Amino acid sequence: GLMNSKLTKWKSILALLLLLAMEFYMIVLRSPQSCAILASIDDGFYYPKIAFNFSRSGVLTYDNVTRTNGFHPLWEAFLIPVFGVVKNPNTALKIVYILISVIIFTCAYIFL
Repeated sequence: GLMNSKLTKWKSILALLLLLAMEFYMIVLRSPQSCAILASIDDGFYYPKIAFNFSRSGVLTYDNVTRTNGFHPLWEAFLIPVFGVVKNPNTALKIVYILISVIIFTCAYIFL
């Protein structure tokens, strides 16, 4: 009945929190590059570099020579402030992965 469904929901929330804690643990202890390999594929590697360069120069560029527009603007807009505030690109990348994890787990919680 109702008590059983509440218990099931709490078990699901506890499982989500445990997974989130494990995710944070992995992100903090692993190098950002190994996190990137696990979390990103293909073009996902370009976005942090463009965000880093934009936060330093104000130009959307991957190589600091050629301007680019080959990216998803909303995702880049999410990354640029992080790389603008956090000066160390490895730390910024870890923060991005933590924010992604929080967003994913929040969505999972909402749809429990």
